[in-house]
Parts: sequence; structure tokens; C-alpha cells
Amino acid sequence: MRIGDCWLELSIVGHEFPDQGPNEDANWLVIRVTVDDGQQRWSATDGALLTHEIEDLVQWLLGLASATPDAYNHFSRRSTMALFAMAVPILPGKTEQWLQLAREVQGARRADFIASRRRLGIRERAFLQRSPQGNMVIVTLEGEDPTGALAHMGEGADEFTRWFVQQVKEIHGLDLTQPPAGPLPEQITDSQGD
Repeated sequence: MRIGDCWLELSIVGHEFPDQGPNEDANWLVIRVTVDDGQQRWSATDGALLTHEIEDLVQWLLGLASATPDAYNHFSRRSTMALFAMAVPILPGKTEQWLQLAREVQGARRADFIASRRRLGIRERAFLQRSPQGNMVIVTLEGEDPTGALAHMGEGADEFTRWFVQQVKEIHGLDLTQPPAGPLPEQITDSQGD
């Protein structure tokens, strides 16, 4: 897609999990995005979209390129991804263990972490918040049903889930195999409105 001296190129590199067989993970595509504004060029490649999402994106981009008024509302008609966030205190003396967990899910266990969250239908992000009152992790879950995903997060019987559940119990004192002890966080404000 080109507008003046600027252009955007999306290309499908392949499937992220080509050997998954007939399940949802088999539909994840590795996408290369290249953007050029006439002065600078940027490119990134990542497992980013499901096959049906790329079809929607292509239709939306074609609509934008042809200036079809309906294209601007295409994604607003679809269900939007829900966002859930919560602050989870780190037990005293456990920050280094949490940092090690973070290194592992971004390193040696990354593929298992990604596959786990895709099975749950969510994207998970975590932020370390250091404070004089104690360190905590801000966790965000984004997807069709992030609170439902949280409820099922500890149910897997695979090695990664067992390891992750144990780490969360040691670091935060939370048992992901049990319902939360109190009410879940409530979203109060949103700068995007309705």
C-alpha cells in the first residue's frame, strides 16, 4: 500500500507452528511488516495474526485504499478484544525469581509460553513495578475472554503449565488451580470512550 512517498508492505512468511496439525495453533501466521516514509525504513517479523485475521486486515486495507467509507467502521463492527489487568504482589525476597521466570518465558520457554496463551485465546504482558511498599507485577491479558482465560490458566496438564503454576505459587503465593480469593479488578476509566 502506497500513499505518496510512504508505503506499507505486509507479507506472509509462513506458519508459526507448521507441525501443529488441525488445531487453532496451526492457523498462526508469521507476518513481515515493512514501513517506509521516504526517509526511514523499518521492518519486523513476528507470529502475529491468525489466518482469518489477515483476511479481515486485507479487506480493511483495500477499503482504505479505495476510500470506501464503510472500511473505516469495519473493525468497530467486529467484537473488540477485551482487556484485563491486575496488580500481583511479589512475596518478599522473590523478585529475582520473578525476573528469572520472565527471562525463561522470553527465552528457553518462549514457544511454550506463546502456545499456552494462544490456547487460552489471550495475549499476556507483564510489567515489574518496584515500590518502597514492595514489588509487584502488573499483568495484562487481552483477548475475547481474558477473565475466563485466567480461570483456566492453571488447568493444563502439560509440563509448561505445571512449571508456571508452581512458579506463580512460589513467587506470588497464588494458586492458579483455584478460583481467586477475592474479587477481580474492575476497569474504571477508558480514554477511548465506548
